[in-house]
Amino acid sequence: MAVVVDKSHNGDKIYRSANGVDIDIYEKENADKLDQIISRSLEVLIKELAENSYFEKKEKAIIYWRLGRLTNLLLSNAELPKSECNFFFDNLKLRLPKLLSAKSRGPNRDHIKYCHRLGTYDESTALTLKWSEWVYLFDSSGINSEMRFDSWFNGILKKDARFFDRKNVRLMGRLLNNFFLKLETSDFSDDELNRCYCEAKNLCGQLKNNTAEEIKNKLTSLKKNRMIIAKIIDGRIGGQELYEII
Repeated sequence: MAVVVDKSHNGDKIYRSANGVDIDIYEKENADKLDQIISRSLEVLIKELAENSYFEKKEKAIIYWRLGRLTNLLLSNAELPKSECNFFFDNLKLRLPKLLSAKSRGPNRDHIKYCHRLGTYDESTALTLKWSEWVYLFDSSGINSEMRFDSWFNGILKKDARFFDRKNVRLMGRLLNNFFLKLETSDFSDDELNRCYCEAKNLCGQLKNNTAEEIKNKLTSLKKNRMIIAKIIDGRIGGQELYEII
């Protein structure tokens, strides 16, 4: 398939395909249909959000969750091969209204992809955190490229939404950054990854009465002692023992 990804200086559509530059008429027609569906769907979303006065509210989590919910539906219905999914996001950016846009902060900090990611959460869990807190988590190196975090975190928020206040959101990000420093989480099994997430959450609770300096020292200890991380990954250490040893 092909996807509309941009416009030329004279307004002509620019198409991309995983098959290369040789894009036939049939592929372009399908790309144009997807382009139209994206444009119309975004127009409908803008209208619905405006009618409910969402743009007048300071907090944007509901807006970006609704956008992400829509992009997930559109991508699913488009049935694009995995190799062309990034082209889909280029098409979205091309048609995204200013009211839903945000300044680009780099290839790994993509606003529309963060919205898309938030759209995989349940509405109740997505709205537990402020948009700035979601951005902080998605920016965190230990979370940014690991999508399995989302299913775990969605489940945890269902069980204990009040636990993740602003302080614990930020501490969770810092802990996972230290856990996964110089590690490739794609090599982890689901059990290993979930074990790390659970121990990070446990540490958030255990560190609640520590001073900022004490927390900093424990994070530094984690960063320096990689054998502790290995023991967390395979389940040889955790809970109170982990807290005390660092």
